Amino acid sequence: MQQNCAHDHSLNLVGVHSASLELEAMMFFRVVESLYNFLAKSTQRWKKMKDVLTFTVKQECDTRWSTKFDAEKAVHFGLDELVDLLETMSADTNETSETRGNA
Repeated sequence: MQQNCAHDHSLNLVGVHSASLELEAMMFFRVVESLYNFLAKSTQRWKKMKDVLTFTVKQECDTRWSTKFDAEKAVHFGLDELVDLLETMSADTNETSETRGNA
């Protein structure tokens, strides 16, 4: 059992390292992380996101490749809904100027 855990961890680190070598992948995951931070900073924004998406945007962990997949899943399956939500937030005069600008 101990050997399998070490093997899984090593394989996971290979995936994390591989993704960090590709500039486009790094930029993509930074955008997903920024999106998570923006939405999670406000319970109101988080609720709006949950109302339009099947999967919620997740925070990734640098040492677990599977969290990158989980973080990306909401964007992959709900891209149109996320774009619509951000456009609505940026145009909503009831939102704060910070929220509108960041959306």
